[in-house]
Amino acid sequence: MPKITREEILAVFRRLVARYGLDRVTMKELAREAGVSVGTIYRHFENKEALVSSIEETWLGHVRARNSQILEREGAAEPKLYDLVVVHAARLSEIVRTDQAVFEMLVGSVRLRYIDHDVVDTRRRILDEMSTAAATILAEGTAQGDLDVSDPSDAAHHFVEGFAEYFSPNAIVSRPHARVVEGLEGMFEFLMRGIRAR
Repeated sequence: MPKITREEILAVFRRLVARYGLDRVTMKELAREAGVSVGTIYRHFENKEALVSSIEETWLGHVRARNSQILEREGAAEPKLYDLVVVHAARLSEIVRTDQAVFEMLVGSVRLRYIDHDVVDTRRRILDEMSTAAATILAEGTAQGDLDVSDPSDAAHHFVEGFAEYFSPNAIVSRPHARVVEGLEGMFEFLMRGIRAR
């Protein structure tokens, strides 16, 4: 059997779950697709839950890195907030149409059959990361005089939750991507009206 790295196994797993979903991919199928024995997979990953957790951590890492880039930018708060929520949600709208695993995680109700792992946590953790970044942006915008927010943390929570409720993966895949983006932009404008400084 050829040597394979942990990252290569994870890449194969990621490709398989994107196509078939988190629950349908077995360790045996993963090993066959990777061209190694099941034992080789277990030398790198304790179980399927460890594979799923690695994917979740990768996604969370991408969200954190993207949020950090937005927060580090100079400039007004509103374009930063737009990039944080609208651009992020528009990108996810493209991804959920072709990636079954992302779709399942965003639906937030997946309970994997063969392992004791609940991915509701992942959706919640992403929303918490987004809310934390949004709170920082809202506080900056208020300090700059562009926004009028008395409690940035509370406002950020409601702002992000508003998008999360609108951004139902089931509803998104039933509409053309262009309509989803149009709706996201409308939602953003609606929410901004309540927090722009007058």
